[in-house]
Amino acid sequence: MKTKKMLGLAAIVAVIALVVSCSMLSGLGGGNKPCDPDKHQFTKNGSKKYLFDQTHHWETCFKCKAANTSSRAAHSGNPCRVCGYDSRPPSGGGGGYSER
Repeated sequence: MKTKKMLGLAAIVAVIALVVSCSMLSGLGGGNKPCDPDKHQFTKNGSKKYLFDQTHHWETCFKCKAANTSSRAAHSGNPCRVCGYDSRPPSGGGGGYSER
């Protein structure tokens, strides 16, 4: 009985150690570890990734999600032709910030 408890405890410790080491290898953020500021990737396969709020949009790095503040611009159209932000309330209500 005591041996089974020890084996169970050892298995739990091993799983926790594996999870922690995998998290550390992936940058603790699902792959959002910082990249070299001179090597941000704002364009990938000809497309750009944008974050936006109610008034502006800006490019983000595909690797670490760092903001390209020099790309910050006001929305153009409704929905925005650049990032897709739509200020009209959705049919189900809600709204707020989003990512494209």
